[in-house]
Amino acid sequence: MGKKLAIFFCLLSFLNAEQVSWAKHLLKGEALPQNRFVAVYFSSDKPKQTFKEVVKNISIDYVRDRFHGIESGKFAAYWGGEFYFDKTSTKRLAFRIEHQKVRIIIDDKIIFKSEKNPREDLLYTFTKGKHKIEVELMNAWHTTRFNFALQDGFKEYSEEEVAREIRKKFKDFDVLEVSVFEAKQNKLTLELMKSKRPIVLLLSSVREVNFTIKNPYENKIIAILLYNKNSIVKGSYKLYYIKEGYYSYKDFMPKCECKNDVYIDCTTEAYILDENKHILELFDKRLYGFSKAYEASWLKVPMVVFGSNIERQVREAVKKNIILEKKCIRKRNINNM
Repeated sequence: MGKKLAIFFCLLSFLNAEQVSWAKHLLKGEALPQNRFVAVYFSSDKPKQTFKEVVKNISIDYVRDRFHGIESGKFAAYWGGEFYFDKTSTKRLAFRIEHQKVRIIIDDKIIFKSEKNPREDLLYTFTKGKHKIEVELMNAWHTTRFNFALQDGFKEYSEEEVAREIRKKFKDFDVLEVSVFEAKQNKLTLELMKSKRPIVLLLSSVREVNFTIKNPYENKIIAILLYNKNSIVKGSYKLYYIKEGYYSYKDFMPKCECKNDVYIDCTTEAYILDENKHILELFDKRLYGFSKAYEASWLKVPMVVFGSNIERQVREAVKKNIILEKKCIRKRNINNM
């Protein structure tokens, strides 16, 4: 019976459009929360053994079996809630799929099915009143990462048009860059150091991040440029979503090594010099400082002030790497004789 039940609502529903949602089997008539989601987590081979909670946001991030002992490759989840809209509103349903099957159901109608639609965000218009929102997920990887959020629609800008607008309005400001691959549990707190001038903040990430900015010195933030359309910045700021990619999160100091006297291996390049040149062209200002990490939950901003001393160190490292590369090539040629 358990096996049949697992197949019925964990697998068949993804193939059969007539099977609307898993709520009937998981909630057994329980009412959905208002303006919150009830979350039900389980292993796809043990659908009767569930873990339930009520959450404000849909977010899951873990590896192996480090969440309720559920093996990541068999993780499945259902989120459902009723949300009230005081007026007709077009919202962006923001999410990212990684080795998963996902369905989104609104008012008992399947509006997104990952097998049929590879898009990872879409617009949906909610009429005034109450709407039921349900999200189902089946994971198939040793890590489980998934976020879903209702966001206000926004315009995407090019860096150039934002920089042009800022240059027209402000003459004296500092440009700070924050770059990460991802954040722990998708949450990253940035603590701003004291600044003599207003700040333009560039927030770059490969994976979506929920940014919280702590500003104990009450620095003036002119604008925030956000380089991931699924990321969020808490608070009220002049925010611009940028069309272009992202800045590098890797260590800014170039490092190279001659491997086995055969080939040169560079773990990082002197990209910070290119970034500074790019920012200078955009804003007519040098990059004042930056904070970079592969993964973080908290960062001081800036971690590094990009002054002439740091730039000199980077350029010296580049020269040393060029010399190292020539030596490595000579050794390889000798070995091949």
